[in-house]
Amino acid sequence: MSPALYERFIQTLDGTIETSEFKVLTKDGRILYMRVSGRTLHKKGETPTGFAGILTDITEQKLLQEELRAHAIHRSTDGFIQ
Repeated sequence: MSPALYERFIQTLDGTIETSEFKVLTKDGRILYMRVSGRTLHKKGETPTGFAGILTDITEQKLLQEELRAHAIHRSTDGFIQ
């Protein structure tokens, strides 16, 4: 776990809602982009007892963003966008 990812995880331990995006490599070599939003669950004054959240596959959105960005860069090098 990277130091930045670990720090985000620790921040969720205080019960606040945290949203993060991750790039995941599957066993078959595909790259997926995921968004997780959640928080830890606590009993009164005790250590965390669980985690509640939502995991969303945002791969298509990310790929479209990359495609649009590449298209805009290509157009700008052609002189269409100033």
